[in-house]
Amino acid sequence: MHLMKYDPATGEEKPYPSEASQYRKYHGAIAWLYNPYTGGKRDPRDIGSDVLGHLVEPKLPTDKDNRTPPTAPNTNGSSAAFVRLWRLTSGGSSSNDVVSTDRRKN
Repeated sequence: MHLMKYDPATGEEKPYPSEASQYRKYHGAIAWLYNPYTGGKRDPRDIGSDVLGHLVEPKLPTDKDNRTPPTAPNTNGSSAAFVRLWRLTSGGSSSNDVVSTDRRKN
C-alpha cells in the first residue's frame, strides 16, 4: 500500500483518505490534476488519457526531489492547429477558426 501525500485534485498536502483506492471510493470520479505522491502537476496529455489517475504510480525511492516541477504550457500552437484541422475534417466549425488556403499558382 502506498500512501498519498498530496490531494490529486488540488495539490494540497495530506489528502484524506490517503490511499489511492480509498480516495477514489470516497471522492468518486474526480480528475487527478496533480501527482498525489510528488505534488507536481500532471501533464495535460496524461490527464486527458487517464483522468482518474489509475496510471499514476508512487515516486521511486531514488527520487530526491519531493515535488516535480510543473510542465511548461504548449506554446508552439500545434494544439490550436490540430483543433482547426479536426474541425475542418469532421464537419465541426467555429467562427474563431482562421484557415489560410493559398491557391495561387507560381
